[in-house]
Amino acid sequence: MLTTLPYGPADRADLHVHSHWSDGALSPVELVDLAVAHGLRTLAVTDHAEVRAFPELAFAALERGLLPLPGVELNSADGDFLGYCFDPLDPDLLAFLELVREQRAERIGLLLRRLGTLVDPGALAAEAAPGPISRTAIARHLVARGSFPSTDAVFRELLGRCGSHYEPGTAPSADACIAAIRAAGGIAVEAHPQFTPRPQGLDAHFRDLAERGVAGIEAADESTASAARAAGLLAVGGSNFHGVGVTAARFAERVVDGPTLRTLVGASSWPKRSLWRAANLSRAELRASFAPERVELRSARLSHLLDRPPARPAAAAPRPFVLVGPSAVGRESIVERELVRAGARPTQRSAVASYPELAWDLYGMRSPTDLLRFELDRHLFGPAARRGTVIHFAEPRPLDLRALKIAIRRALGPLRFHHVRRGDHADTCITTHVHLPDRERLAHECGILAAAR
Repeated sequence: MLTTLPYGPADRADLHVHSHWSDGALSPVELVDLAVAHGLRTLAVTDHAEVRAFPELAFAALERGLLPLPGVELNSADGDFLGYCFDPLDPDLLAFLELVREQRAERIGLLLRRLGTLVDPGALAAEAAPGPISRTAIARHLVARGSFPSTDAVFRELLGRCGSHYEPGTAPSADACIAAIRAAGGIAVEAHPQFTPRPQGLDAHFRDLAERGVAGIEAADESTASAARAAGLLAVGGSNFHGVGVTAARFAERVVDGPTLRTLVGASSWPKRSLWRAANLSRAELRASFAPERVELRSARLSHLLDRPPARPAAAAPRPFVLVGPSAVGRESIVERELVRAGARPTQRSAVASYPELAWDLYGMRSPTDLLRFELDRHLFGPAARRGTVIHFAEPRPLDLRALKIAIRRALGPLRFHHVRRGDHADTCITTHVHLPDRERLAHECGILAAAR
């Protein structure tokens, strides 16, 4: 059983911090040191379109008693958004982030050409490493060369929206950013709304955000926070810290309190699973659980599955179903509630005693490395890792399966199997919650399910 979140009234968190993986000056470990020094309970590193800081952050934070949250900042064409508690190894999200980084790199290339001899590209790249060249890196470079007194001055006079060398570039839409965060199981929050154009007015803007699935806004003052709460949004605190002297922002100058944290991330399994791992895994297992690692199959206990022939679809008409994995057993009523909300009618619920083998067949895995996913569940669920539930449902009308999948994901948390990559690398400890098959695979998978019974 996963533990509950221990957030109390005195607990605080900084949910908007940047590391050297994007345009910050400090490493994730150095940011953890700062969080401990400031007495924070939770920290989220929200690099621009980048999640490489999370494995290092998670391991360092849990060793120091902090709760790490996966975080990211996405700059859209009409507002900036923070994402929390998503699956940082979700392939669709990673592909989206890669696209955004390509757009950002194109913008920086155009900007560097406009700046010409004002900057030294070679020195700039070295100063920005391990992150890419960013506008913040350019500003720091110009300050170091003595061209400007501060980075704020660089943005005000040169790089900002009203600056002489402003380069607008290309960015995804706000809806695309919100959808990418939520599809990966995350929570979307608007960042620094004071900089977002809102011709319709603040109240209407916040109501619009709530209707689009945004959970909160980053409030800079009480009037903004009150307007957000009136629209049903959470008022979230974050410093937008990049490093001492990099910008005027100070670490933890704006924080979120314990009750707000509980409301914001209480439905997510990420912090709960992090606590469980810290209490139950060895240091080596803990580190491996947050990052891809080289793996070697050490047990042939399930090797007989490699020789199992694919099952043929049953002759009967297939029935849609949701396969609930071990971490969501006992919460099937939540799945059924979301099915009803989507317009479906649950018809039958049955237990699965051989969940790994069934999942194996449904996903058609045939390499020894893929067997590791079933061994990894034992870290979190022990003998219960073999349990699952199948919920069949009827479709009185065609369903938007993607919307249903997102709704169930929001209700239960990440809904992926351990995502094992082809070759020698595997992503560990991304636990299974729910599987909803794509429509084109439904007939074949229902046939496998019937044969497994």
